[in-house]
Parts: sequence; C-alpha cells; structure tokens
Amino acid sequence: ALSLALYQNQTLKLFKAEGLVSQYDETEGDFRVRVATSMREARDKVRAAFQQKIAALDEKMKKASDKLEDKKQKSWAGKIQTGISFVTTVLGALMGKRGLSKDTISKTGTALRRAGQISRDSDNVNRAEDSFEAIQQQRDVLQKQMEAETVDVDPAHIALETIDIRPRKSDIVVEKVALLWWPT
Repeated sequence: ALSLALYQNQTLKLFKAEGLVSQYDETEGDFRVRVATSMREARDKVRAAFQQKIAALDEKMKKASDKLEDKKQKSWAGKIQTGISFVTTVLGALMGKRGLSKDTISKTGTALRRAGQISRDSDNVNRAEDSFEAIQQQRDVLQKQMEAETVDVDPAHIALETIDIRPRKSDIVVEKVALLWWPT
C-alpha cells in the first residue's frame, strides 16, 4: 500500500532551460545561476570572436586611412605643381623674348598632361575614400551585430520549463517501514 501511495502521489520536479536540466537536489535559484553562468560563458566566446573580427577591420581601416591620406597628399602636391607649371608656362609665353617657342609649347603640353593627372589623382582619392567608408560600414554592422547577439543575462528573467517525473511501479521498493513518535 505504501508503494502504491508513493506511485500515485510523488513526483520529481526538475527544471530545464537553454539545453540544461537541473539536478534532482538543485534548487530553482541555483539552477538559474548555473544557466546564467553558462549563458555568460557562451556570450563571452561570441564576443571574443566578434572582437577579433572587429580588430581585423580596425587594422584594415588604419591601412585604408593611411592610403587615403597618401592619395590626398599626392593629389594636392600634383595640383600645386600643375598650377605652378601652368602659370610659369603662360608667363613665359607672355613675357618671353621669343614669344611662342618650341620650349613653351613643350611646357604647355607637360602642364596639360599634369592637368589630366589631377583628374586621375582625384579619382584615386575618391576610390580610397569609398574603400575606407565601406570598411567603416562593415565594422559598424559587425559592432551592432555583436551588441545584438551578446546581451547581458539576468538569472531572474531566464524562462524555465518544469519537468515532472513520475516514478514507475517497478522502481519502487519498500524494504523497511518505521514509525517514530516524539512527545511534545
């Protein structure tokens, strides 16, 4: 009769969350702390992977920034050099004793070639800026993705599933029954 009463009235209550199941003697609070710890460890691994990718993009951004600055300086120097060449050619043609000479025509051609180079340099600067901005956008997207995937864990807000395990009749064995009386 005792085994029948145990079979009908006793259950083992366990908790389940995030792929973990509580131990038979583990309280709900202890289980929540264990799940939160496990979730934090997983979050830290994900964060470390993201930070490694972000660091690689930071390095790419530094290189792209250096390249951009180099292209800007070359473009600026080219513009100054072309301006000086053009002004000296025009002044030489206007002020020179010979007027329009073979040397003046050659210098004019050189100034025009440098003017064409200015356009190519500007295109190079624009491409370098686009490259830098694309890398920066990739980094921003990765940063937002990391923040979304690595939220902080609060043990009180972990959703728990309750599992009730009922005993099987074949698992219940009553070997001894004792009666204890304590006077009050």
